[in-house]
Amino acid sequence: KELGIYIIAPISMQMHAAKPLENNAVVIGDDGEVLGVYSKNHLFGDEPKVFTSKGEYPVFETRYGRIGVMICCDNNFPEPARILALNGAEIIFMPAAWRIQEEDLWKLLISSHACENNVFIAAANTFSRMDGLFLFGHSKIVGPRGRVLCESEAEGDDVLVQTIDTDLVRELRACMPSLKDRHPETYGAFMAPLKEVY
Repeated sequence: KELGIYIIAPISMQMHAAKPLENNAVVIGDDGEVLGVYSKNHLFGDEPKVFTSKGEYPVFETRYGRIGVMICCDNNFPEPARILALNGAEIIFMPAAWRIQEEDLWKLLISSHACENNVFIAAANTFSRMDGLFLFGHSKIVGPRGRVLCESEAEGDDVLVQTIDTDLVRELRACMPSLKDRHPETYGAFMAPLKEVY
């Protein structure tokens, strides 16, 4: 409230005393009020032993546009960004702790999700070395055609500043209406869980 900024704060939370922890991101408005909470849906590795997920993908109205949130491993799947876009998100924020082993996917998936859904994606990745785990940073902001607008090269803390125009989202969706031209009525058989894969 003092600075007049929005904050998306990743934090582990126990929303109710009788329920397990959630891996959350709290969305705080520029008036200091909590707009809502996103709970990470795609839990990685041993996370299901600690956290639970809710299966919800909220979109928040802000003075700068409609925003959605994904967290880390949500980026490995096409559905979170698509659901957020279909629910009106123009900007997706994604805090992450992404490993160096998947650096190629970090580069590829963020741009792909931005392009296929005509959204801006602001992805903040941790930079940290601990017990053989290297979280390599390279936070970035990507435009709705998948182009990287800015990216951190710092080996440590960094701040990215990028002016964006959410009107571009509407313009692109009007001239390249991939969201409108979908055929969800034909996707039913492909939305079922995979069988006998592993």
